[in-house]
Amino acid sequence: RKDTDWPASRYLRLSDEKKATLLRQVQRDARFLCRLNIMDYSVLLGIHIVEEERSAAMVERGDRPPNSFSAQSFEGPGSYQLGIIDPLQRWNWRKRLERLAKILTKCRCSEDLRSGMSAIEPAAYARRFHEKFGTEQLKMSLRDVRRDWEEEEERERELEQERERARGKLH
Repeated sequence: RKDTDWPASRYLRLSDEKKATLLRQVQRDARFLCRLNIMDYSVLLGIHIVEEERSAAMVERGDRPPNSFSAQSFEGPGSYQLGIIDPLQRWNWRKRLERLAKILTKCRCSEDLRSGMSAIEPAAYARRFHEKFGTEQLKMSLRDVRRDWEEEEERERELEQERERARGKLH
């Protein structure tokens, strides 16, 4: 099974505000890769455990590497650095054939079995990536994670409408 190298008992212990910020950034990255027609990518997590003589307050105050999120505990106070890696697979006819072959040869006909496949359309992959990150790594409720996705979709629709109105004024 995919995505099993992250123990279910572990998660990023961040404030609700930092979780929301991180989830939104992961979503924007996934949507960007979707627009490029890319699927089958992963999260790489670097954990810097703070030496015992450094207090959690020092970490929270900002005594951490740039572009990282502070954590009060993981294995002790520390900082996380995350990145999306392996964005190498484009959704093309080969990936479509791979998906069809996996469905047929592994009898993955039901939606719950297909949902674990990596060979899926970029939009579906991006949404699943966002949901898994929010629910498994951040331990947020599926309802909150889906609301985050829908709010961003609404924001994108509004921006597109503004662009269309601006184009109409130019012509």
